[in-house]
Amino acid sequence: MDIKVNRCPFPLGGVQWSTANKFVVGTGGRVFMLTPECVMADDMREKREVSAAIEAANSIEGVCLLEPLPKQYAYDNALGVLASDSSLRIFAPLGNPDTDNWSPVGSYKSKTDARQMCAISCISASVAVAACGFMSGEVELVRLEPLEEGNIGTTMALGVDASQDAISCMAWINSGDPHSLLLLVCAVDGSAGLWRIDSDLSQASLLTTIGCRDWRAYTAYSVSGGCLVLAKTGSVAIVNMLTEGAPKIQYAALPVSQTVVSCVIDESRERIYVGTTDFVISVLSKKHGKWSRIPEEERELREGMRQTVVKSFTTKFKMSCLMLRSMSLSPNARYLVFAADDQVNWDTSIDGIGITRLHFHQFVDWTSESEERSLTRLVDGDYQGELRYAIWDLLDWCSAEGVERMVEYLRQINVASGSDQESQQLAMLNFIASALKVSLAVIN
Repeated sequence: MDIKVNRCPFPLGGVQWSTANKFVVGTGGRVFMLTPECVMADDMREKREVSAAIEAANSIEGVCLLEPLPKQYAYDNALGVLASDSSLRIFAPLGNPDTDNWSPVGSYKSKTDARQMCAISCISASVAVAACGFMSGEVELVRLEPLEEGNIGTTMALGVDASQDAISCMAWINSGDPHSLLLLVCAVDGSAGLWRIDSDLSQASLLTTIGCRDWRAYTAYSVSGGCLVLAKTGSVAIVNMLTEGAPKIQYAALPVSQTVVSCVIDESRERIYVGTTDFVISVLSKKHGKWSRIPEEERELREGMRQTVVKSFTTKFKMSCLMLRSMSLSPNARYLVFAADDQVNWDTSIDGIGITRLHFHQFVDWTSESEERSLTRLVDGDYQGELRYAIWDLLDWCSAEGVERMVEYLRQINVASGSDQESQQLAMLNFIASALKVSLAVIN
């Protein structure tokens, strides 16, 4: 999938997967929401595309998703955008989210005009909340409250002196406690703090610190289940959030590389993947209670990603000129989805057009047994986001014989009559029939 990112090739905030069946890619002036479509084997991958844009006088410097929103909001998902004028903008789908561009519904700017906002992060709790980080090291927590006609009101609820230096990135973490939230705050000096925030935003307290002031800022993070991963040049921190008392932190060394741009937690394989702009890929596994790198898997994964890129290009390119922008895991862990652009095949100084391409690398251990386990899990309702995207992950580039095999297995899953599983099973069969136009004789 190609995204024309014009004069800003960097997908700000990486490529984020939205539970609304979309890939979200942020650029300098526009945020793209891409909906993948099911295609049969050897067909070109198809997509539907909508976007959100700010005025030409400013540029986009950060993007974060806000989903799923509580029922009192007029839509299920929204988007937080950090603009170059130090303001937070909120965009949402007021029309058809699959065909209409998203509209601005709210904004926030600190009352202290002299302060420069440099990072944002949003979370959907009982009321949506945004964290706005500043060059001064302070963080402002902002309530995002629903108003009439789909608009959102913004109210500053709490200020936190989180760091002595500028904020580099932040992330909200679900604590599992209905009375509190967790906020990760990283600074440019290489330090990071985990803050406990009362759910009513009345007070904040520092829970633990991560890393040290070595002037290598954490530039990528990932959260899954009770695990938090933070990565920066030369080092990765793995935080176990499920331990009693303070979280348990382990550190592991990374190879020499350029900037770390992404890290991914693969729970099904018990792996952590870390990627840098120059395609240095690290794979970590836990053995005897300790996280460490697996060099042989790193070589295999990087070569697999290289082959995936080779198959997608019809023009000559140099792998050494390819820059990794972000990585993400598909819902059933079939694909490692990564964004990369070839700096040789386009020149923004000449034509003003840059292309970032989404590549889908299928893991070598993905088999028909993997498909069957995923189908069983989907029938049981064990998935996040929309069902159609989880099914797309299984059907994408599947042969007609493979579709027939999955349909037959799906029909044979034993479910109780009138149960939720039976409704889910029928919904999956109907989706497959409509998405790929499978013969009714195959399904009935």
